[in-house]
Formats: sequence, C-alpha cells, structure tokens
Amino acid sequence: MDISQLIIGGVGFVFYWLVIRFITHHKNVLARPETEQQKLKKQLYWSMAFVLLIYFGVQLLINSKTTGWVPWLIIGSYFIVWAMGGYFVWQAYRIGIKNDIAKVKKLNGQVFNNPEKFARSVAITNLFIGFSIWLLAIAILIFKIKLAVWAPFLIVISGLRQVAFGRLEKEDAT
Repeated sequence: MDISQLIIGGVGFVFYWLVIRFITHHKNVLARPETEQQKLKKQLYWSMAFVLLIYFGVQLLINSKTTGWVPWLIIGSYFIVWAMGGYFVWQAYRIGIKNDIAKVKKLNGQVFNNPEKFARSVAITNLFIGFSIWLLAIAILIFKIKLAVWAPFLIVISGLRQVAFGRLEKEDAT
C-alpha cells in the first residue's frame, strides 16, 4: 500500500468521525430520548468501522499482485443482489402476511401516521421491489450482464421505490 492510500484512508476516517460528532450533537438528535441517541451512536460507529474495514480491504486487494480475487468479488456482489431481493420480499411477508405493523415505515424510518392504512401498499411495493431485484439476478445469469451494468438497473429499481414511497408519504401528510 502506498502512503497516499493510507493518508486518504486516514483523512476519510477523520472526516467520517467529524460527521458522526456533528450528527450526534445536532439539536434534532439531542431532542430524542437517551436510548435512541445511544442506538444512533452505536450504529454510526459500527458503520464507520465497517467502511474503514472495507476501504483497507479493497486497497489491499487492489494492490495485490494476483487478480484471483476479482471473480470472488463478482460472486459476492451477485449474492448480495439476491440478499437484497430477499430482504424486500421478507419485509413484504412480515407486513402483508404476519401483519407486523411496526415494519410499515417511511423511507426515513419513521412510522406512518396511520400505518394500518398503508400496510398493504407498502407490502405490495416491497414485494414488487424484491421480485424486481430477483428478476435482475436471474437476468444476470441468463444474459451474462457485466458487473458495471448492474448498478444502473439497481438505481432504476431504487428510484421506483422512492417514487412509490414518495406518493405514500404525500398521501399520509394529508
């Protein structure tokens, strides 16, 4: 590893730490109960450790002399696509079949004002998104779609989810 990569990682680490300090000392966070503040801090610090680990792991892989890790990166990414689809289908199952109203949340994580009213819509949206991601995963195998093309498809699927939830949130506000 070059010294510049270590410096970039260190600067990124310090910047992320400053962002965490800013978020945890913001007035909106301080207005929350103490347990929620501690939960947020824990999530932010774990995400910082995860990002730092991923950064240095990727740097080590990039600087390695062998390219044997590239197929494993693609296979791992492919399994993550399947897991993302499974997560949304599981959310739809929990909301639609198990009637877990606590899972009916807006994109920002807050609960709808009337979650029973939106439970079916959120479940159908999550089911559609999950099946769309699984359809992409199947298409990757059939059409041998390159890794660089996966992201635009996932962005379109994510954009459709944003639009659907935006409409639901607008309806909830009225």
